Parts: sequence; structure tokens; C-alpha cells
Amino acid sequence: MSLENVLAWLTGADAGAFLVVTWLASWGLEEFAFWQKLSSKARQLIILLLAAALGAGAQWLADNPATVAALQPYVQPAIYAAIAWLGSQVAHRLNTARGKPDGRG
Repeated sequence: MSLENVLAWLTGADAGAFLVVTWLASWGLEEFAFWQKLSSKARQLIILLLAAALGAGAQWLADNPATVAALQPYVQPAIYAAIAWLGSQVAHRLNTARGKPDGRG
């Protein structure tokens, strides 16, 4: 997957930017007291604004192919690392035997 593919997904009809922001909010912010103290409407607005900013930034990058080409060698390892990490998280969730002394589900 190239940076161009990621940018197309972030700005596409399948709402990639929104999915990324909501996942990061639920994974990274739910444990923080300041986030929990916000009203539901405030959290929704923050997520919507961050998703719009991410999508707009991705679109700006997509409209600047020279910048994308310059960033590609540096971003590509991060893309592969993110894909590998997400795959390991899915495998971890699906492994019902994890944490059991006998290794059986």
C-alpha cells in the first residue's frame, strides 16, 4: 500500500479519515479523565472536526504529487508497521486461547 493509496482511502467515500479519528479517540483518549468529562456532543464535535482536518490535509497532500513523492520513502515503513500492528491486534483479539494456562480456548 502506497501513500497515494492511503490518501485516497482517507479522502474517499468510505470515510477513512473518520474511521481513523474515531478509532484513535476510542483507543487513545477513552482512558483520560479530561476526555471522559466532556459531554457526548463535545466529543462528537471534536471527532468530526479532527476527521475533517485529517481529510483536508490528506486532500492537500494528494493535490501535491511532488510532496507525496518526497514523503513516500519515509512514510512507507510507517504504513507497513501500522498494517502489521493492526493485523497483530486483530489476531490477538481472535485468539480465544490467549492467557489460558493450558493454551486451549
